Amino acid sequence: MTERGVFRLFTKPSRFTTREKPISIQNTLVGVSCQLQIALNGYCSILTWVEVFALTMLGEKITGNGHYDEPWLGHPSRLIQKGITMSTKEHKAHAPKSLILAILTVSSTRSLADDKSGNWIKKRAKKKHKVVFHKVIPDNNDVIADTIRTVIQEHGPHVILATGGTGISHADVTIEAIRPMFTKELTAFGPLFAQLSYEQVDSAAILSRATAGVIGQTLVFCIPGSLKACKLACKQLIFPELGHLVKHVQQA
Repeated sequence: MTERGVFRLFTKPSRFTTREKPISIQNTLVGVSCQLQIALNGYCSILTWVEVFALTMLGEKITGNGHYDEPWLGHPSRLIQKGITMSTKEHKAHAPKSLILAILTVSSTRSLADDKSGNWIKKRAKKKHKVVFHKVIPDNNDVIADTIRTVIQEHGPHVILATGGTGISHADVTIEAIRPMFTKELTAFGPLFAQLSYEQVDSAAILSRATAGVIGQTLVFCIPGSLKACKLACKQLIFPELGHLVKHVQQA
């Protein structure tokens, strides 16, 4: 590639196409720059665009027609992706397979018999884990907080799944009751769930205040009470990572 061509990459967005789909070089470099810090286990600082571009040149030969040529070392982003995937797999391989779960449904109108969301979570969870608690309690700040503390003290679950009361009405106080007890908050959970919800319910996803965090050595997830929302959160985010998350929480 000519010097003029290299200069053009850093002065305006340039689009190259791979065999899969178009890719924006500048956007890719930003993402790769951020991800390298993770891939190298925190032992390096975030690389600059120039450094990443140099790695890109080592990893792929870009032909004059604007297409990636056959790789002879491997594109950095793919190397990073492989590194992150391998690291994640190693962590999950050593994570506990069977956990102790508690289910708490916050609702002033439901009972255990018609608790569709709680019963679905219980049935799904029992395929791999042990459910030691399932109860429906009213939308009351003190009752919610006291129940969480009691469940942790008496049952010591690895995970508590609390459904309901995450909206914005006056009665929705689950977040207000539980969040102050967090010693650590999983700040990525809410945005990720909102993104998934947006794909299903469009802008109505803004109504959800789903959150998650750690109380002592117990993971607590606060998710909406609707069955559809519970299935989305559990299938896409919570159940796939439970063992992995618990492993980290239990580390000294």
